[in-house]
Amino acid sequence: MICEEFRIPQPANKTTHLNFFGLCICASHVFLVLVLMPAAQLVKASSPTVNSNRRAPTATQSSDESSGLEWCDFPAICLLLPLAPLPMFEAESPPLGWPKRDKMSRPADTRLVRDDKPTSEPDISTPGPDFGDLPNSAYTLPQGRSYIEWAPLSYQGQDRQNAASNSGAYLLRYGITDNVELRLGGAGLVSVFDPGKTVTGFAPIIIDTKIHLWNDKIEMLIPAASFEAYIQTDWGSSSLQGGVQPSLNMNLDFPFTDKTCVEMSFGYTEVQEAVNVVTGERFIPRFSHEIPMIDKKTFNVNVFSYQWAIQQQVTDSFQVFLQGYYGGSTFLPNPTAKLIGIGYFYQISKRSMFYNSYNAGLDPNAPSFASQAGFAFAF
Repeated sequence: MICEEFRIPQPANKTTHLNFFGLCICASHVFLVLVLMPAAQLVKASSPTVNSNRRAPTATQSSDESSGLEWCDFPAICLLLPLAPLPMFEAESPPLGWPKRDKMSRPADTRLVRDDKPTSEPDISTPGPDFGDLPNSAYTLPQGRSYIEWAPLSYQGQDRQNAASNSGAYLLRYGITDNVELRLGGAGLVSVFDPGKTVTGFAPIIIDTKIHLWNDKIEMLIPAASFEAYIQTDWGSSSLQGGVQPSLNMNLDFPFTDKTCVEMSFGYTEVQEAVNVVTGERFIPRFSHEIPMIDKKTFNVNVFSYQWAIQQQVTDSFQVFLQGYYGGSTFLPNPTAKLIGIGYFYQISKRSMFYNSYNAGLDPNAPSFASQAGFAFAF
């Protein structure tokens, strides 16, 4: 989940694209010119002519009549307001993308793909793994590229209703196009340390897709964004099945400087709820696992989750981050849990990276302690 400014390599010949905001501006211009301006002129024509040498307003005159600017001039002023973000058409910019920052130089020690030097060899740092820190990146893999991300040590301590567990989370990513990514993942081999015995099984497979929407324009505080949708299937061990569970999420990247970036992910996920038959408390069972004679699964509910991370590039191959969530992680939502932690990425080679994090729960509904260690490989 490394925050990168990932540029799509451009063809040699210049092409012109109409970006999304340019389209909105164009539509607003057409509306103002064809609708508001004629209507305002009709109203103005039907009103009495105002003498240019106006006297002070009388007691019966309204403040609108006494002002130096007539309300029917408003459409003309509105017509000029959208001109600030122009040009609408940007040469050599990717579709739905933002203009390049010609005035912003990039230091050599940052993991950014330079516009004039597209990489031909797979690079694990661009756009970077989605495992490691909690939110997912707004960027997708280039067309034809693949990532394998595996965290064999994904430990979560006991919380108020769930026993401690360990999983081998994995994520397979493939770039269908430069803006669309197909993903296959899940918690992998899961061990739940129930009181008295350990339950082991394979967590259901998750079919995921991520679509890059636009690049950042941070000078206007507009982040890079992507839309992610996944479905958790029933293809797993029976003790860990929770039915088909869809999820919709948005991923945002705020690269405030060349070395500091803020990532956010938020969305809604359908999960299976359970009730503790002893206390009557309702909760979300981790990995959809229930403790026999104590927990009873009920029905599916939609829950909100939010993840964030503040990332700082320290050296060319080392990055640290502060992270947290409200409502659980993307693949393991828990509507009332809050957690905070720290971690790091270390790039071993051009194609491989190691990541590690340590986290602490902020309330009884979150794991008392959670950690993750894993690797990512680019192909």
